[in-house]
Amino acid sequence: ECTLRGCAKCGFLVFDGGNLLCSDSVVSGNGLYGMVVQNGGTAGVEGNRFGSNKHAGVLVHGRGSVCSVRSNDISTNGEMGVGVQSGAEVRLERNRVTGNMHAGLFVDGDGSRAAVKDCELLENGVRGIGVQSGAEAHVTGCRIANNTQEGLFVSGSRSKATLQDNDIAH
Repeated sequence: ECTLRGCAKCGFLVFDGGNLLCSDSVVSGNGLYGMVVQNGGTAGVEGNRFGSNKHAGVLVHGRGSVCSVRSNDISTNGEMGVGVQSGAEVRLERNRVTGNMHAGLFVDGDGSRAAVKDCELLENGVRGIGVQSGAEAHVTGCRIANNTQEGLFVSGSRSKATLQDNDIAH
Protein backbone atom coordinates (compact mmCIF):
# COMPACT_ATOMS: atom_id res chain seq x y z
CA GLU A 1 0.00 0.00 0.00
CA CYS A 2 1.39 3.34 -1.12
CA THR A 3 0.22 6.86 -1.78
CA LEU A 4 1.90 8.65 -4.69
CA ARG A 5 0.60 12.19 -4.88
CA GLY A 6 1.92 15.49 -6.22
CA CYS A 7 4.90 14.14 -8.21
CA ALA A 8 6.09 16.56 -10.90
CA LYS A 9 5.82 14.05 -13.77
CA CYS A 10 4.33 10.72 -12.68
CA GLY A 11 3.73 8.57 -9.65
CA PHE A 12 5.34 5.46 -11.22
CA LEU A 13 7.71 5.24 -14.20
CA VAL A 14 8.57 1.73 -15.39
CA PHE A 15 10.90 1.47 -18.40
CA ASP A 16 13.85 -0.23 -20.14
CA GLY A 17 12.81 -3.73 -19.05
CA GLY A 18 11.82 -2.77 -15.51
CA ASN A 19 8.93 -4.57 -13.81
CA LEU A 20 6.40 -3.25 -11.28
CA LEU A 21 3.71 -5.01 -9.26
CA CYS A 22 1.46 -2.66 -7.30
CA SER A 23 -1.73 -3.17 -5.33
CA ASP A 24 -4.03 -1.25 -3.00
CA SER A 25 -2.41 2.14 -3.61
CA VAL A 26 -3.60 5.68 -4.35
CA VAL A 27 -1.91 7.41 -7.29
CA SER A 28 -3.41 10.87 -7.70
CA GLY A 29 -2.75 14.53 -8.35
CA ASN A 30 0.50 13.99 -10.25
CA GLY A 31 1.88 16.55 -12.74
CA LEU A 32 1.28 14.43 -15.85
CA TYR A 33 0.55 10.73 -15.29
CA GLY A 34 -0.33 8.36 -12.51
CA MET A 35 1.81 5.61 -14.06
CA VAL A 36 3.89 5.31 -17.25
CA VAL A 37 5.12 1.98 -18.63
CA GLN A 38 7.44 2.45 -21.62
CA ASN A 39 10.38 1.15 -23.65
CA GLY A 40 9.83 -2.51 -22.79
CA GLY A 41 8.70 -2.09 -19.20
CA THR A 42 6.06 -4.38 -17.69
CA ALA A 43 3.61 -3.77 -14.88
CA GLY A 44 0.76 -5.44 -13.07
CA VAL A 45 -1.55 -3.21 -11.05
CA GLU A 46 -4.53 -4.36 -9.02
CA GLY A 47 -6.93 -2.71 -6.58
CA ASN A 48 -5.52 0.81 -6.97
CA ARG A 49 -7.05 4.24 -7.43
CA PHE A 50 -5.63 6.35 -10.28
CA GLY A 51 -7.32 9.74 -10.23
CA SER A 52 -6.93 13.46 -10.78
CA ASN A 53 -3.64 13.14 -12.66
CA LYS A 54 -3.12 16.00 -15.12
CA HIS A 55 -2.94 13.91 -18.31
CA ALA A 56 -3.68 10.17 -17.76
CA GLY A 57 -4.14 7.66 -15.01
CA VAL A 58 -2.12 4.97 -16.83
CA LEU A 59 -0.02 5.38 -20.01
CA VAL A 60 1.58 2.36 -21.71
CA HIS A 61 3.91 3.44 -24.52
CA GLY A 62 6.23 1.72 -26.99
CA ARG A 63 6.75 -1.74 -28.43
CA GLY A 64 7.41 -4.40 -25.83
CA SER A 65 5.68 -2.41 -23.08
CA VAL A 66 2.94 -4.47 -21.39
CA CYS A 67 0.61 -3.68 -18.52
CA SER A 68 -2.05 -5.76 -16.76
CA VAL A 69 -4.66 -3.58 -15.04
CA ARG A 70 -7.16 -5.40 -12.78
CA SER A 71 -9.87 -4.16 -10.43
CA ASN A 72 -8.80 -0.51 -10.34
CA ASP A 73 -10.72 2.75 -10.12
CA ILE A 74 -9.37 5.05 -12.85
CA SER A 75 -11.25 8.33 -12.76
CA THR A 76 -11.23 12.10 -13.21
CA ASN A 77 -7.90 12.30 -15.02
CA GLY A 78 -7.21 15.35 -17.20
CA GLU A 79 -7.23 13.61 -20.60
CA MET A 80 -7.71 9.85 -20.46
CA GLY A 81 -8.06 7.05 -18.00
CA VAL A 82 -5.78 4.60 -19.86
CA GLY A 83 -3.64 5.35 -22.93
CA VAL A 84 -1.96 2.69 -25.08
CA GLN A 85 0.40 4.01 -27.75
CA SER A 86 3.15 3.19 -30.23
CA GLY A 87 2.85 -0.61 -30.21
CA ALA A 88 2.25 -1.15 -26.50
CA GLU A 89 -0.19 -3.69 -25.04
CA VAL A 90 -2.63 -3.47 -22.13
CA ARG A 91 -5.01 -5.96 -20.55
CA LEU A 92 -7.86 -4.41 -18.57
CA GLU A 93 -10.11 -6.57 -16.42
CA ARG A 94 -12.84 -5.58 -13.93
CA ASN A 95 -11.89 -1.89 -13.85
CA ARG A 96 -14.11 1.13 -13.38
CA VAL A 97 -12.97 3.92 -15.74
CA THR A 98 -15.08 7.05 -15.25
CA GLY A 99 -15.18 10.81 -15.54
CA ASN A 100 -11.96 11.29 -17.50
CA MET A 101 -11.91 14.50 -19.57
CA HIS A 102 -11.47 12.88 -23.00
CA ALA A 103 -11.52 9.06 -23.19
CA GLY A 104 -11.81 6.23 -20.76
CA LEU A 105 -9.45 4.14 -22.94
CA PHE A 106 -7.46 5.49 -25.90
CA VAL A 107 -5.58 2.98 -28.10
CA ASP A 108 -3.42 4.65 -30.75
CA GLY A 109 -0.78 3.59 -33.29
CA ASP A 110 0.25 0.55 -35.33
CA GLY A 111 0.59 -2.54 -33.19
CA SER A 112 -1.03 -1.01 -30.10
CA ARG A 113 -3.45 -3.48 -28.53
CA ALA A 114 -5.96 -3.52 -25.72
CA ALA A 115 -7.89 -6.50 -24.36
CA VAL A 116 -10.77 -5.24 -22.22
CA LYS A 117 -12.94 -7.58 -20.17
CA ASP A 118 -15.75 -6.97 -17.65
CA CYS A 119 -15.04 -3.25 -17.26
CA GLU A 120 -17.22 -0.18 -16.85
CA LEU A 121 -16.29 2.83 -19.01
CA LEU A 122 -18.74 5.51 -17.95
CA GLU A 123 -19.30 9.26 -18.15
CA ASN A 124 -16.04 10.17 -19.89
CA GLY A 125 -15.81 13.61 -21.50
CA VAL A 126 -15.78 12.50 -25.15
CA ARG A 127 -15.77 8.70 -25.54
CA GLY A 128 -15.62 5.47 -23.64
CA ILE A 129 -13.08 3.83 -25.99
CA GLY A 130 -11.12 5.33 -28.89
CA VAL A 131 -9.15 3.17 -31.35
CA GLN A 132 -7.13 4.79 -34.14
CA SER A 133 -4.11 4.77 -36.46
CA GLY A 134 -3.80 0.99 -36.82
CA ALA A 135 -4.54 0.02 -33.22
CA GLU A 136 -6.75 -2.85 -32.04
CA ALA A 137 -9.16 -3.32 -29.14
CA HIS A 138 -10.96 -6.51 -28.12
CA VAL A 139 -13.83 -5.68 -25.75
CA THR A 140 -15.84 -8.36 -23.94
CA GLY A 141 -18.54 -8.13 -21.27
CA CYS A 142 -18.19 -4.39 -20.69
CA ARG A 143 -20.64 -1.64 -19.88
CA ILE A 144 -19.89 1.50 -21.90
CA ALA A 145 -22.40 4.23 -21.13
CA ASN A 146 -23.11 7.94 -20.70
CA ASN A 147 -19.96 9.11 -22.47
CA THR A 148 -20.50 12.58 -23.94
CA GLN A 149 -20.06 11.81 -27.66
CA GLU A 150 -19.37 8.13 -28.44
CA GLY A 151 -19.29 4.85 -26.62
CA LEU A 152 -16.75 3.47 -29.13
CA PHE A 153 -14.79 5.40 -31.77
CA VAL A 154 -12.72 3.56 -34.44
CA SER A 155 -10.75 5.55 -37.03
CA GLY A 156 -8.21 4.54 -39.70
CA SER A 157 -8.14 1.79 -42.29
CA ARG A 158 -6.02 -0.61 -40.20
CA SER A 159 -7.77 0.11 -36.90
CA LYS A 160 -9.97 -2.65 -35.54
CA ALA A 161 -12.37 -3.20 -32.66
CA THR A 162 -13.89 -6.57 -31.81
CA LEU A 163 -16.92 -6.52 -29.51
CA GLN A 164 -18.63 -9.39 -27.71
CA ASP A 165 -21.44 -9.32 -25.11
CA ASN A 166 -21.18 -5.59 -24.28
CA ASP A 167 -23.77 -3.05 -23.18
CA ILE A 168 -23.17 0.23 -25.04
CA ALA A 169 -25.63 3.05 -24.36
CA HIS A 170 -25.92 6.79 -24.07
